[in-house]
Order: sequence, then structure tokens, then C-alpha cells
Amino acid sequence: MPVERFFDTNILLYAYDSDAGEKRAVASRLVASALREPTRTAISVQVLQEFFVNFTRSGQSDAIAATLIDDFSAWKIVANTHELFLEGLQAKARWQ
Repeated sequence: MPVERFFDTNILLYAYDSDAGEKRAVASRLVASALREPTRTAISVQVLQEFFVNFTRSGQSDAIAATLIDDFSAWKIVANTHELFLEGLQAKARWQ
């Protein structure tokens, strides 16, 4: 099933960063919308891993990070593969 959104790690981090100002406001709206409509959003295992590392490195607890990752897991989870990478390059070329 195609999705409309694919989140990068930074969007997730900004959504929970109280010092991110307007970036937090925008990212929070995007994440909240995606959580309301989970079938329209995808995320990769790599993004989940990067979120965990950077979120906890910023001083947040592993437990909070795990809870958020559980919430994000309502979205389609995409495994990073060589084939997926090549598909991304092809999609990028189509949009240039």
C-alpha cells in the first residue's frame, strides 16, 4: 500500500524538542496527524534507531523513547535494503 508520508529522524526529534521553536510546532502537527491516520505514513527501521539514539542522548529516558517508538510503530515499518535504496534513487531522479 502506498503511503503519503515518510518521516525523517529530524522531524521526529523536532516534534519532541522543547527548544525547537517553530520547527517543533510544525513537526508536532505532522506527527500528530500521522498518528491519527497511521495507514498513510511509513518510517524505516533506521529512522527508529536514529531517533532512539539521539532522543536518549539529549537526556530523555530510554522508557520515554521506547513508548514513543511503540507509538510510531503504528506506521508502516520499512526495512532498509539495497533494493529500497535503489528505488529511492530512482524516485529522486523522477522528481528532479
